Order: sequence, then C-alpha cells, then structure tokens
Amino acid sequence: MSEEIQKADPRLRLRILILLTVVAAFGALGILYLHAYLARLHDLGPHLQPLAATRTVRAAHVFLAVLTGGALGLGLYLGWISRRVLASQRFPPPGHRVISDTRVRRGRQARRVGLCGLAFAALTVLLTAAVVWQANRLFGQLLDASLKPTIYVPAERPPPEMPRQQR
Repeated sequence: MSEEIQKADPRLRLRILILLTVVAAFGALGILYLHAYLARLHDLGPHLQPLAATRTVRAAHVFLAVLTGGALGLGLYLGWISRRVLASQRFPPPGHRVISDTRVRRGRQARRVGLCGLAFAALTVLLTAAVVWQANRLFGQLLDASLKPTIYVPAERPPPEMPRQQR
C-alpha cells in the first residue's frame, strides 16, 4: 500500500509568508514605538509620577493584549482544526490546504493527532487566560504602589572640585 500525500498549496504558502512578514514588521515597529513611548514617560520627571505610572501600565496592557491575542487565536484555530480531524478521522481534514507536502493519516493515527491538538489547544487557551489574570493582578499592584504619595527629594550633588593650584 502506497502512502497518500497531500500536496502543498503554493499560493497558501506565499500568503502565509506575506502574513508572517507583515506581523514581524508590525512587531518591530511596535517595539520601536514602545521604546520611544517609555522614553517620553521617563522625561515626565518625578513630579508627574502618577501619570507616568498610569501610562506605563496602560502600555503594558496593550503589549500584553497583542501577545495574548495571538496565543488565544492560535489555540482556538488549533482546536477548530483538531475537531475537524476527529470528526473526519483524517489528518489533514478533507478540503484543508497545507503549506508543505503532508502524509495523510487516517483512523487511529488521525485520532491521536486530533486528541493531541485538542489538548494543546486547551492548554494554550488556559495558559493565556492565566497569564492575563496574573498580569492584571500584577499591574494593579504596581499601579497601587506607584500612586502612593512620595516625597520628592532631589539627588545630592557632589561638591564642585577645587581647582588645582600650580606649584
């Protein structure tokens, strides 16, 4: 019995490559923007500490939302594919396009792939929820601590050096 191979879809491969390039470009721009944003917050000075703390936590929320949104999307997509694999007893599911030539698995092997995919999808979604919950707790604690009134004490400057006398 010969192995059944599902051929790759070159247009899908190109689309995935373009999508990953766009995501990487937006990620790089986002990191550059975040760096500039945090530098502007640093320049606000100690007298605007509550405002800087609030804006820093807001930036951290946005950054976390983007990261966890991607992980949540991956988990949900993997769960959807895994359910199709289990329903059809075939991996890749019928009508599903692939980006590289893939050996078709049926029956017990397909069920194993589908169950592993569902387990990974559930784990990804649960861990994403745990990260969001823990991060919100941490951000809340940081914000509470940074908004407590503090007395601004300027840093002490060393006394100016005495000019050296010529001998």
